Amino acid sequence: MQAQPGTPLEPIRYTSTENMDVTQPDGGLRPAVGVQNIQVLRTNANQPEHADGDGWTYAHHQDLAVWKGRLYAAWAMTPREEDDTLYKVVYATSADGFHWSAPADLFPRQVATACRFYFYRAANGRMLAFCAGKPADGDASEAAKKVLLVREITTDHRLGDAYTLIMTSLQPDQPPSFEAATDAGFVAACREAAGNNLLLEQQDYGVYLGDRRMKWHDDPELNSGEMFGFGKAFCFYHRQDETLVGLCKLGYATLSDDNGQTWSRPVQPPSLLAGPGKIWGQRTADGRFALAYNPDPGRAKRYPLVIVHGDDGREFRDMRVIHGELVSPRYARRPSSIAYMRGLAEWADDGTFADTKQALWLVYSVSSTPRDNVTVFNPVGMVEAQRTEPGVLVHTIDLSHAVLHWSERLEDGRALARRYGDRVGYVYSTREDTGLFWSNDPALPIGVVLRELRLETMTNRSPAANVCGTGHWLSQNSPLRCREQPGPRSRA
Repeated sequence: MQAQPGTPLEPIRYTSTENMDVTQPDGGLRPAVGVQNIQVLRTNANQPEHADGDGWTYAHHQDLAVWKGRLYAAWAMTPREEDDTLYKVVYATSADGFHWSAPADLFPRQVATACRFYFYRAANGRMLAFCAGKPADGDASEAAKKVLLVREITTDHRLGDAYTLIMTSLQPDQPPSFEAATDAGFVAACREAAGNNLLLEQQDYGVYLGDRRMKWHDDPELNSGEMFGFGKAFCFYHRQDETLVGLCKLGYATLSDDNGQTWSRPVQPPSLLAGPGKIWGQRTADGRFALAYNPDPGRAKRYPLVIVHGDDGREFRDMRVIHGELVSPRYARRPSSIAYMRGLAEWADDGTFADTKQALWLVYSVSSTPRDNVTVFNPVGMVEAQRTEPGVLVHTIDLSHAVLHWSERLEDGRALARRYGDRVGYVYSTREDTGLFWSNDPALPIGVVLRELRLETMTNRSPAANVCGTGHWLSQNSPLRCREQPGPRSRA
């Protein structure tokens, strides 16, 4: 029997067909028109006052919330690598989504480490913030988390005292239990959060849930993968029929018709080619649904970041790129990724940020990997010079160019080639009767060439003026366009 979309055998189906090129950072896919990519943090080891204040350069594990008219973004940071023993969990806020506050500690550093989620708005209107507590053995892996810390974000955007919400095994030097707090409303919100399976199931393998976690975490067939097993970085959304959809890394999907008490056997829908860099699913303000993930038939790459949409939470279509640029390395030496995306969970939005009613907001991180070459391209994207071994590449080119329409004197570009040979370059379309021309010789600007041959550009019907300029590019085996490793970004 053929599986139907939206059923336990195929919870999600992607219905469009694209010719994706997995060798390209953007997959060769069309961009999502109208997307704005906003940089919340750009790490800077040399000038930390322009970044996080400490010069730490690894930013990851982010989450997003709306509270009292502001967007909240939270993420974890280390000095350099994901598994550093030093951790801090920071947050920033914005009243418009474009201008963000400087990162500030969400929890005291001596007790804080990364978590898969950081925000929860309780039914009594209290907003809670979370992070994982540092274990005594120093194991910072997601599966080893034993403590979940909690504090309140007040209505005037201050942070309350830190408490322990959950402790699965005795750990020294942790904050007191939330039950010791004197604020009855805060205690009630914490009890609600501690009893919310969906909130806690977001942590890898349901480690905070004990016997309440999904039974599928113990299934040997689902935990035999070479990379890692089922159950990492869950997200959830409700369909229009109130069926709950759960999604996690590697594109696993599962359904629940009792609001998360029991779940269908997780499957990897054949058309949902998500990999290890998370997948995010969300119902949008207009009642439709969106998925953001990294498409890859091999389920290995963490780029590009794409979005697909659908009307019922079952079928999705029209894959478009949100972010398809891989940046060059400055600090951490880890695989390139545009990943760990999260949007606004159902329980993390109080509805007071106006733009969320007309736009889908996402937060994600951009990391990078070392390159093995330095390349200089000419104005039409062709390689002019390249070095793949360590050392220095110096190459000078004329960065100006000219667009010429047909003329008898031009001879479809052959007149330039006959007189100047390889000192000039061009591409010419006889179908369009138009060509693009440039100089390969710094001593011979393209404007001089056109004047000597008495040729006219399409924008200058008199003999072409000298519009040339030279560029001198110097690089030591690194890309010519260089950026520091950014931290979380948002708005799609």
